[in-house]
Amino acid sequence: MENASSTIDILRELNSKLVFQVDELRKKFAEIEAENIEECQKLDAFFQKYQIALEVAGIKMSKNLRM
Repeated sequence: MENASSTIDILRELNSKLVFQVDELRKKFAEIEAENIEECQKLDAFFQKYQIALEVAGIKMSKNLRM
């Protein structure tokens, strides 16, 4: 019975470690996702400025190049 008890204790400890790692990975994923959104917003602003500059210069962007 003692062997089963120690096995259960080991499994509980491993489970706790895994739960902690999953939580850390979720936090990191959320940070990366927020960074990606921010970078996409920066790119969108850049391309909007670029498109306006081209239009002022008399050049139209193809619809295929727009996202």
